[in-house]
Amino acid sequence: LGERSLGHKPKQESWDIAHHRIYGSPESEDVWQRLDQLLFKPYPHELGADLRVRCCLVDSGNWAERVYKYTSRRRSLGVWPVKGEKSKPGRPLVWRSKAAAVGDRLWLVDDARLKRTVLQRLKITLADGERGRPGYMHFPAPQADGLDDEYLGQFQNEVMIPKPLPNGETAFAWKTLGPNEAIDLQKYALAALHVLGDAVINNLGHWVQKAAEAGYARGGPAARHVDRAREVAPTTALPGARRSRTRHKGVE
Repeated sequence: LGERSLGHKPKQESWDIAHHRIYGSPESEDVWQRLDQLLFKPYPHELGADLRVRCCLVDSGNWAERVYKYTSRRRSLGVWPVKGEKSKPGRPLVWRSKAAAVGDRLWLVDDARLKRTVLQRLKITLADGERGRPGYMHFPAPQADGLDDEYLGQFQNEVMIPKPLPNGETAFAWKTLGPNEAIDLQKYALAALHVLGDAVINNLGHWVQKAAEAGYARGGPAARHVDRAREVAPTTALPGARRSRTRHKGVE
């Protein structure tokens, strides 16, 4: 399994918090127990608060029944199965499945729109002296279990190519050029934010302030810099470029 934790501040500027690879067969209970350890541990905020994953989406494209079994026991904790679907006019970015076999326990996502959003945000750059912009994606220094240059290079491994149609028009289709785990994990981590809904997305500043207040109560750095809490807020992740050491899920 691959796991990605992503945090957000207002206007969906994001920070990759962690990436992990869990080796073993998805049929093994040990693999899912190790995932639990990652999902339910606290992540220390730089202002002194402990943050926890609010929503986790687990890709059900493979090992569907095993994924349903795992997520069904953790729905109250915000853990859900997810599956990518083709774009259609009028569809939302994320929606609940109506299939009788899975009921409302499965979330579906517009796969192409999420990919486009992720890849477009990678093109956002900062001017000298800027610390961030809406939609900007921050990456940490290389980590022992992922987020190295090879992993980040996977963002180049899906491209849209033109496809001529019989009626003379041109459609575009995604072409995979190599390993694309980074794109899949990033899109599902972004989808998890949308599963939380507009009440969270439109009020990320409120959650940032709560983190500051919690850090203040514990005597952390926020006790001296409460206003800085408006700058960084996790929720629930170009080769060698744009790494940020700012500390701050999707599972495939």
